[in-house]
Amino acid sequence: MVDMNTPTALALTISALVAGSSLLVLGCATDVLDARTDGDAASGAGSTSSSSGTGGSSDSSGSSGTGGMDCSEKVPCTPTFLGPIAAGGEHACAVTATGALKCWGSSSQGQLGNGTQSYSTGAVPVEVISAGVVVITAGALHTCAATLGGDVTCWGSNFWGQLGVGSTTKSLVPEGVPGLSGSRALIAGDVHTCAVTDAGGVECWGWNNDGQLGSTAGEKSLVPLAVKSLSSGVVALAAGLDYSCALTAAGGVKCWGGNSLGELGNGTTTASVVPVDVTALTSGVVAIAGGSQHACALTAVSTVECWGSNSWGQLGSSGGPQSPVPFAVAGLTSGVVAIAAGAAHTCALTISGEVLCWGWNAWGQLGNGTTTGSTAPTAVTGLSGKAISIAAGGAFTCAVLAPGGVDCWGYNATGQLGDGTLNNSQAPVHVVGF
Repeated sequence: MVDMNTPTALALTISALVAGSSLLVLGCATDVLDARTDGDAASGAGSTSSSSGTGGSSDSSGSSGTGGMDCSEKVPCTPTFLGPIAAGGEHACAVTATGALKCWGSSSQGQLGNGTQSYSTGAVPVEVISAGVVVITAGALHTCAATLGGDVTCWGSNFWGQLGVGSTTKSLVPEGVPGLSGSRALIAGDVHTCAVTDAGGVECWGWNNDGQLGSTAGEKSLVPLAVKSLSSGVVALAAGLDYSCALTAAGGVKCWGGNSLGELGNGTTTASVVPVDVTALTSGVVAIAGGSQHACALTAVSTVECWGSNSWGQLGSSGGPQSPVPFAVAGLTSGVVAIAAGAAHTCALTISGEVLCWGWNAWGQLGNGTTTGSTAPTAVTGLSGKAISIAAGGAFTCAVLAPGGVDCWGYNATGQLGDGTLNNSQAPVHVVGF
């Protein structure tokens, strides 16, 4: 377990409890909270997700309201200002200070949740949900959210049943997932979704070609199915193209599903319907993130370890095209409080509010002013303020800032940078509407 007596450890612990995947919460790190202005609470602290490396997860005690700290039994210090952010294939969403949702970018399948299939170059309100959202996660073409009470809603593409509503009909506005309540964490893979139940178990639905639902029920499930060997003790989730991972309360990581490039991290390339332990990560992990075919873990000592595909250097190494076991990202030995994984790039957030990214950079998603890929972490330049949470999408990245606002960078063909244009950007630009 992590020593809760230090600010850094507290931030790391909350990252594990309040978020997972590519969107991880910064939590109560003193150095970042000090970025507030005139004594007011800093605007924005929430999940930074996932999954296809675009989803995220969060404890159901997550953020809402406008300032101050809500200290509870489940989550020692829950931020109550601007909340989680999630990045999908070509869209992104963020929870507002009042617990409502705004999304921007592609809505080809209704993934913005505003009742249309038209893209938006600025943040627009999600219909139906006006308050109470504490968890947001985004897949390739769908989005899901959970409320403070643990109710889950999903919208967007539903060809494989990834909305969990019992049909394959897409939805342009949020729909409740029947039979699922008390959810404490939520993650969207490319075309599947998983949730942590109130009991700490895991249920998944959607595409199941490689067993990413933790079930042999067939190629898809239109409703949530229990991952039988994970009935309790799970605090966060990560997911990618065809695999899923869970972080346990003991700090261990277990993964299941597709494994052609070592995504399960167990030293093999054999798929598994049953969750398997990630090699050498059975304890000491505080957060996890899932990219398309790679995954990463943040440890209690602030190191980052990654495994799976390394075709673009997204593991932080030039050591080969893939790794079926985790290894440490060079140069990240202290101060990291959150991680996020995109399609083929990875980012880390430091306690000082700096963002470092590595991997694929064809569209400027590393945010370093170039389109040259990097196998080593490089600093994002030009942020409008200190970052307090991050999210990595298909080929773009976003950060929530203190004292407020959201910056994004990278690919922008459908407005996923949210700056009012369709221009790609190798440096951060501000999202209109925050």
